[in-house]
Amino acid sequence: MATCASCGNEAAEGVTFCEHCGQAIDPEGLTTYVMKDPSTGPLFEVRIGHYIKTGWHAFLQYPGGFAGFILIILIVNIALLLMTKPIPSPWFWLLWYLIIALYTPLSAGVYVVSAKLLQCQACGFTDFFASFHYFRPLLIFGLIYALFWGVDLLVRYHLLWRSPLLPVLFNLASLAFTLAFLFTPMLVIDRRLGLWEAMGLSRRTCQRRWPSFLGFMLLLWLFSLVIGSAIAMMVILVSGIFTFELGGFRKVMPICVRLIGPLLFIACIAAYADLFGLQSKEY
Repeated sequence: MATCASCGNEAAEGVTFCEHCGQAIDPEGLTTYVMKDPSTGPLFEVRIGHYIKTGWHAFLQYPGGFAGFILIILIVNIALLLMTKPIPSPWFWLLWYLIIALYTPLSAGVYVVSAKLLQCQACGFTDFFASFHYFRPLLIFGLIYALFWGVDLLVRYHLLWRSPLLPVLFNLASLAFTLAFLFTPMLVIDRRLGLWEAMGLSRRTCQRRWPSFLGFMLLLWLFSLVIGSAIAMMVILVSGIFTFELGGFRKVMPICVRLIGPLLFIACIAAYADLFGLQSKEY
């Protein structure tokens, strides 16, 4: 019996599509993703459970590589947290903004490795940095996204208009931006689309089933919050010889939550592969 490379389930001899995930199966049992345009045509289904399961199987194929890359992300996040003290210098805010923006092309390496794993390709640690081949569009996308983080930080430190509603509004705007342009980085990397074309295709697709995508994002955020909080709790207890300190927990938890974030990107790649189809074989 052939084995579907997308979901890992066995398929009967002679079948051309996996009955579990719907992907095409070639005679050698490898998944062949057909390029699709989910922004048009019949309304598609957002299979949240399938994306999480497929992402988990992909992670288990290369856990050491993901762990090493997460350490790099951890260093970047620690640098960001150390810089979140108000310094009366415009150069500080410019540097902080650029580091936030660089997070996008850096973390996009998870997309590349995940896509290769879903296509049963061999991966090396250098593949995590293949996203820098698309540095310019990803950096511009990161600069746009970093505006939400930067303004929120300025508001929290009372460097802009003081209003309790302003942080809420910017957080909602950030959520809407993330929801609409969820697939933009992968469309740039996998289909070689220009940034604005990729953003448009992602927005049109996510608008069709935005409640389902919103639920998908919130579920991933909940996973990162729970797992990140558990890791932060263990770090605080061990460092304090099993004594809990709330102040230390508040400082460590944001690091741990962000640390888990890139791992959740794998589920997003599984969703992309299902809805759009993986086009590229080399990145």
